[in-house]
Amino acid sequence: MADPRELPATPAAVDGAANPKHELAAELRRLKESSALSFARLGAKTHVSKSSLERYLNGKLMPPKQIVAAISDTCGGDTRRLLTLWDRAAGYRPTEDDPPTTATRHGARLIAIATFSLVVVAGGVLGAVLWSQRTAAQGPAPPVDSTACTYPYVCFFDRGLTGSFRDYSDDFQPLTDSRGAAMMVNSRHDDVVWLRWSDGHVECTLPRATYRLSTEPAVDGIRIARDGNCGPPTGGTRATAVPPR
Repeated sequence: MADPRELPATPAAVDGAANPKHELAAELRRLKESSALSFARLGAKTHVSKSSLERYLNGKLMPPKQIVAAISDTCGGDTRRLLTLWDRAAGYRPTEDDPPTTATRHGARLIAIATFSLVVVAGGVLGAVLWSQRTAAQGPAPPVDSTACTYPYVCFFDRGLTGSFRDYSDDFQPLTDSRGAAMMVNSRHDDVVWLRWSDGHVECTLPRATYRLSTEPAVDGIRIARDGNCGPPTGGTRATAVPPR
């Protein structure tokens, strides 16, 4: 096995020479690479978890002094020199001129992800507000005579009954006269009904319920399922349950 002290310095070690924490991580990486041990094997020999070893050697976490000694001894390194380097790293305080560490870059990524998540949430809130405004602009739900829709039918209304369905299907049945209907009544006792809009959006509705439907875009498909549970939400709300009168 080659003496790790004779290996040429890696770019990471050169770039991080001003920061002993960077240098320590680079030296530990060199030792591991020269030993040809995997993270799992090195972890077994030093009694350190694989994930912790990866963080130590990638500079994400400062290793304890005894772990540095264990890695050096296992990989045949100059333990005294590494422990001296550890002492320097432990007392080091970074300056503004230091290059960003892996942990710093990781933190920046987390901030970017958090910012993106806030934007998505804000967009969802704005979408809900716009939907509420559009629903209000449509005026009150048109009156529906639920007695016109008896079990086992699913009925669509738009200033009167436009169509009714009763058959199970594995795929969506197209709506013809009921395309763009404003209301739907599901009189079935146990079966949920999936609705599809012209832009591909799908939504599940529950049995024994009346729904007001978004008409822009238009609802254009129905699928009656042998299931009483809608499962996880599919996103968005275009079918709004109407309280019984």
